[in-house]
Amino acid sequence: MKYMRVALITITMLLAAHCLFGCRVVNRTITDKAYEALPEKQARFGWVGGRTYKLDDESLAETPFEGAAEFQGVQVSYQNRLGEQAQHIAEHLAYVTQTVGGEIALEFTHQPHAYLLRVDEAPDNVKINLKVDPNSMPLPLFVEAGREDWRTILADSTIFPYAIIHEITEASLVMPREGKPVAPDLAVQSLVPLGLVVKNYTRWFRDGLANYAGYIAFKASAPHIDYPPGTASLHRRPFSALAKVGDDLFKWHQYSDESKSGDYYNAALGLFLLIEHRYGSQAIRDMVIGKDALEFADGAAMIELANATLRTDIEKLAENFDFPQTGLGLAPVTRAAVLNQDLPVDSGLCVTAVESGSIAEAAAIQKGDVITHVAGLPIQHQLDFERAIFEHLAADAVPVAVRRGQESITWELKLAPGK
Repeated sequence: MKYMRVALITITMLLAAHCLFGCRVVNRTITDKAYEALPEKQARFGWVGGRTYKLDDESLAETPFEGAAEFQGVQVSYQNRLGEQAQHIAEHLAYVTQTVGGEIALEFTHQPHAYLLRVDEAPDNVKINLKVDPNSMPLPLFVEAGREDWRTILADSTIFPYAIIHEITEASLVMPREGKPVAPDLAVQSLVPLGLVVKNYTRWFRDGLANYAGYIAFKASAPHIDYPPGTASLHRRPFSALAKVGDDLFKWHQYSDESKSGDYYNAALGLFLLIEHRYGSQAIRDMVIGKDALEFADGAAMIELANATLRTDIEKLAENFDFPQTGLGLAPVTRAAVLNQDLPVDSGLCVTAVESGSIAEAAAIQKGDVITHVAGLPIQHQLDFERAIFEHLAADAVPVAVRRGQESITWELKLAPGK
């Protein structure tokens, strides 16, 4: 209470000074006190920077396009002297979308409309707000000087292929040309001041299938495009996230806690990869086809459809899924990392941390090691790492090849404590 009285007296004096002498006296008093509190030897500097490219109706109307290439419904608008690149990109986008559509038995209601945009430096983020044709999905692709090859343009994109195919897939589920839609979660403006939120709980299927489609798109595109290991947009922790989230995935909706979104997006992909592995890709196609026969495709109906298709309890499938927690912190070996850390390899996963008591520590893996192969499979990023372990879950242990300086070592990673 003593300190509270002192604080109240101080505030009262400051307010009185403000009334008598104006805000400058108060500002100076606060400023002087702030300087007195500064440490004498150390200070911390904080700064947030970045480039966001805003693609809206006005900026698009002001962008000079030389023409547009088209191939099998895919359009690519291009700026000066980018016509050849646009044609190649249109053909590749059409190939990827057709491959994915066939793999998941979904007729896409939207096709990508790419815009080749010349920039001095590619932005960190893109903010899109466009009035577009209802059958198209905008895809900005940035072209830097000296990086005009069509493969490089696609490799530099953080949106293609994963994110754009994700959005096209989800839009096609919610707004199909034929058949019943998979009911989304909705925020409805009503007479109630705060509005009405409708939770249909279909996000496990919508985002799960959309992530799976993006995963297929990446696999289809990767043989043709040299994607840097650290930049291609993928959900890379599908199995560890599914083991963490479990059957709570089926309670995920559009208005869930955003801080948990990363785990749930990863887990949704993990569920579909698990279905593919245990029941085959045809089971996923059967679920997509089967949704059109439902009277109302909400979360409960989609769960019943999945149970009938897989002949199992899909909620129990997620609840009972287990995946070893390796205790590893991992980062992809990028071109910059190779130079900065003088790494002996140009691909793999760099071990950034090893938890005490973990199976990784028991396997003698150390911070600074570079994981190059798991069970003989080359590792480019964390999704490769998790997939390699997932495909060998029945084994007691899995061989992990690492580079430690100039030495190549293979360790046995036990997949569960005590095995």
